[in-house]
Amino acid sequence: MIILGIDTSCDDTSVAITQDFQVLANVISSQDEIHAAWGGVVPNLARRAHEQNFPLVLQQALQQAELTMEDVDVIAVTQGHGLAISLEVGVQQAKDLAATYQKPLVAVHHSEGHFLANLAGEITHPAPLTLDQMEFPSLAILVAGGQTQFVQVKSLGHYEIIGETVDDALGEAFDKAARLLGLGYPGGAELSQKAQNGNPKAYQLPRPMRNSGDFNVSYAGLKTAFLRLVVEVKSQSTDGTLTETQVEDLAASFQLAAVDTLIIKVKKIFEKQQFTQIFLGGGVAANSFLREKLTSFAQNNGVSFFHPYTTQLCRDNAAMIAIAGFIKAQRGEFVDDLNKLDRDPQLAIPS
Repeated sequence: MIILGIDTSCDDTSVAITQDFQVLANVISSQDEIHAAWGGVVPNLARRAHEQNFPLVLQQALQQAELTMEDVDVIAVTQGHGLAISLEVGVQQAKDLAATYQKPLVAVHHSEGHFLANLAGEITHPAPLTLDQMEFPSLAILVAGGQTQFVQVKSLGHYEIIGETVDDALGEAFDKAARLLGLGYPGGAELSQKAQNGNPKAYQLPRPMRNSGDFNVSYAGLKTAFLRLVVEVKSQSTDGTLTETQVEDLAASFQLAAVDTLIIKVKKIFEKQQFTQIFLGGGVAANSFLREKLTSFAQNNGVSFFHPYTTQLCRDNAAMIAIAGFIKAQRGEFVDDLNKLDRDPQLAIPS
């Protein structure tokens, strides 16, 4: 089955083509340069860029896959969650294409796409696992700029959020910490790179909610503590700036605290319920330090740990939407009335 996936959930315009679980093309047009000057995503600018970029991104995806719209069997689009003004562009484009080419359409939840990115592969690189290898229930850890969630995967299409952030998401915390260190936008990846050369024990930072009775996490307090720490370290300098060593040590200390906060809750989850598989998804799934910590936990507890095979499948992308769309199409979960389909920025994950 040939699936054309569309994702405009935030500030990346993406179109992908998949054949079953094989990625034939996954084109992503980043808006980082547009929003860098503002230090965050500006909704109106994001929508305008999506509208301008979509035709070219669609054309590039079809060319890479060496296919035409006539070859497409199903169109899949992110309905939610996400930035409403951005989602609207992708949903409308999907509806227009479905109507023009008389193709069935499936609406996909963004978080489900991140989780199912673990099933995506290419001819030269097999997927981390196959559908037949999945075991239920399993634990999906979704970490991105707008979400941090622990999701019990009861079966495909049936999920339960058992823990989540009560304030800032992990990716957002990374980006804000990077900004405090004077790194680029979005910054999370650059902070992680700096952390590789730093001493993670150079500075002490809190692990919020470590003793709470639930599986929720919090990053607002850690962010505030890091702000105070950066101000304090700068005040000890004659010129009020940070040395490269200080930047690296601060980055490493923050990364350790942020990841520890997550791992503490993973351990608590496994004290209450046993899973045989852990799936990581979302932009922060590209963080090598987080992967190492989860790999170590999995090995020590006899659990299989999976993450997308390439960082491109961790960030917002349309290939993961196409994969999720393929599974929904197999179940016959098509949109009955295109006119009634609308973006839903607060869309709940299927239960």
